[in-house]
Amino acid sequence: MDNFSKRLLEACAASDEVPDFGKGQQTYIAEKLGVSQEAVRKWFASESTPRAALSMSLSKLLGVKHSWLMLGTGHGEIEADIKTARRHESSIYGLMGFLVGKNVGATFAEENAFSDINIIHRGKFETLSVELAHKNDEVFEVTFSEVQIAAGLTVATVVDFGGYRSAGADFIVIDNLAWKTHGKKKGKNITIQITQNPRSYTYAAGAMKLSKFLED
Repeated sequence: MDNFSKRLLEACAASDEVPDFGKGQQTYIAEKLGVSQEAVRKWFASESTPRAALSMSLSKLLGVKHSWLMLGTGHGEIEADIKTARRHESSIYGLMGFLVGKNVGATFAEENAFSDINIIHRGKFETLSVELAHKNDEVFEVTFSEVQIAAGLTVATVVDFGGYRSAGADFIVIDNLAWKTHGKKKGKNITIQITQNPRSYTYAAGAMKLSKFLED
């Protein structure tokens, strides 16, 4: 728990919203999460840690990855985790805008959910988790946690600059077979590499073709 309290202090210090230590920091967190100030004091004092649903809300409040805050996993540096959380949020809103354009009924998932968006498409309810893919040399890489993969459909956002458009995004479905065949596990996260055909703008993991989300 000592490590958790250290990460909690680092996240608070890096946040633009949370007051400085000694200036209402614990009160602010308690009010935002709807818990007692005594409960928050115990987190900072390494006497306890928040339970699962509450820890998800805490990580979102602080703008850091839940896995990093609770387990110390992820990119390791607080600045990198904050940037990752913000990129994740932009991917969620990008996919939501795409769904609205497709006239698909969609809502944001509840704060304690491991998925990001709920949809009803063709009479079927689905939960979606979305992450931004990063270009690494000639391939794109995207990482999801095991709980995201287990929660429902995973969608990678591939942002492309250049080509036949100045900038655009494709939303790529990664199904369970692709994860099992081509995913590389590290801790509680799994990374997969995606290749893009620059002529047809189609995608694949290894020799396995990946479909674009809601592409008929």
